[in-house]
Amino acid sequence: MKRFFFLPLFSVFVLAVSAQSKVGTLSFIPKVGVNLSNVSGSDIMFGVQQNAVNASPKYKAGFAGGAEFEYQLQPQYSLSLGVLYSLQGCRYKDISDAIAGKAGQYTGYSNMAMNLHYVQIPLLFSGYVGPGLAIKAGLQAGFLLEGKMKYDEIKFIVNRDGGTVYDTPSPVSIDIKPTFHTFDMAIPLGISYEYGHVVMDARYNFPLTKAEKEIGSKNKCFTFSVGYKFEILR
Repeated sequence: MKRFFFLPLFSVFVLAVSAQSKVGTLSFIPKVGVNLSNVSGSDIMFGVQQNAVNASPKYKAGFAGGAEFEYQLQPQYSLSLGVLYSLQGCRYKDISDAIAGKAGQYTGYSNMAMNLHYVQIPLLFSGYVGPGLAIKAGLQAGFLLEGKMKYDEIKFIVNRDGGTVYDTPSPVSIDIKPTFHTFDMAIPLGISYEYGHVVMDARYNFPLTKAEKEIGSKNKCFTFSVGYKFEILR
């Protein structure tokens, strides 16, 4: 009975080993994907005095892409080093400083987004736990290339009868890079699955450093990508 119980487990182990590249193989993996990012604690305020309004950051989608080199250390373990571009940041809901039920001239803000352009260098250790299935962990250094806050500003008048007259929206772009640290460190944790030479990868970057200089905000980022593995050295 024990012989039949351990046979399936042994078969799974053999499949897990055989699904990985041979020991000593160096692979090149270009990849593209999407981020879901936020900047925690990065609330913004518009207006002055009693008309001031506050907006909290929300997750936004952004492009991610680059390439990694992976070296197969052992049948079940590998080490990878990559260079990735990552568009991160956050978005905000549309807001205005209008006071309900009161006529007057107000300002509205829409399409607000904080765009942070990073180059990231992840160093990851992968442990294969099944055929093509790996758990990943490591360290990642990030370097801020550019930071912009963009939104549309529109003036409008609320009449006493409740009618509203809107002016033409004006696009606004503010350079916020000087308010951010140019270096970012994170611990990426994730999982990947390889089918044939196609590699699907999902990660979350746990922040170790503050994003902004004056407040304790931190980058939060999920990354989902698809890549293709080329074995360039066996």
